[in-house]
Amino acid sequence: MANLTRKTTVLAKQEATYNPDPETTLSASTDTMLLTGDGAGVLSMDTTVVDTPLLRASVQPQSPLVGRSTNTVNISSYVMTSRAAGAGAADILPWWDAILSGVGLEATTGDDATQSSLAIYRPVATPKSTAFEVYADGIKHRVSGAYGSSLNMNFTAGSTATFDATFSGIYAAPTASSPTFAYPSDNKRLVESEALTIGSYSPIVRSMALSLSNTVSERGDANSSYGFGGFELTGRASSTLDLTIEVPNDALTTFNPFPELYTAAGSGDNITFKHITTGPVADPLEFVQFDFTSPMLVMVAYADDGGVRTYNLQYRLFADDVSDAAGRGEEITITFKRKVT
Repeated sequence: MANLTRKTTVLAKQEATYNPDPETTLSASTDTMLLTGDGAGVLSMDTTVVDTPLLRASVQPQSPLVGRSTNTVNISSYVMTSRAAGAGAADILPWWDAILSGVGLEATTGDDATQSSLAIYRPVATPKSTAFEVYADGIKHRVSGAYGSSLNMNFTAGSTATFDATFSGIYAAPTASSPTFAYPSDNKRLVESEALTIGSYSPIVRSMALSLSNTVSERGDANSSYGFGGFELTGRASSTLDLTIEVPNDALTTFNPFPELYTAAGSGDNITFKHITTGPVADPLEFVQFDFTSPMLVMVAYADDGGVRTYNLQYRLFADDVSDAAGRGEEITITFKRKVT
């Protein structure tokens, strides 16, 4: 029987210590993710070949040295609020928490005055690494010490809200394994009734796209196998928020983005929207809310959508000079909220 790409399952968990020994234990009962996309493209390997030919009275090739091997893990799914399989009633972290933390976001949890449970993610100065197990139809690949170089979320009106992420981690030789997986619940929902506002203005919105980008560097270490000590998230590029909205036909009276183009960072209107996943629009039971404090508008461009003129607005998201006591930035806040019934 053939090995099927569709039969690909990925487990993920935050590492308490980078690439710990013994390794972080992942469970098919609690750490399984609900993914989409190309099963063959989830995992790829890169190996360094050290080839320095000796000078000799021959032009024949000589054997090289095989150096370190790494894995790249590509994750794609929907923006959901559902928890991991087996999560308790009090748990609020989404099943893709290890993806969010691996790209440099950290959650604080609690309740608010509306009797809701909250998990609030913000950029953090010291991110945690992620451990993965990729099961390729009975072949288990372990990837540890992984950091995310990118996370992209896309919201297109009338479609589904999606995300994709790319991680780099330490390779381990695969083994045979076919556990019984318990998957998170599927509560994806259309992009609708997002209540997006720019300041006090509520536009007609075609799409929203949020992109986070990190520098993930390899660490050479002569005391480690193959002279390779793993990865480190060493920098964060300015995150971007791209909005496509209709241009109001009222000579800039309702909304005029142009004066913000040349203003300093941190002077723009706050932007917020929420993606409902469970319950009615008027009183949702679960949703993900996105808040961007004083983003900097860096581009305004016109585009055509079926004969209607639209604005393409690109914002850079910067941390201000003040963060909370734990070093979390305030330029991006992603809140997973569940109403306590």
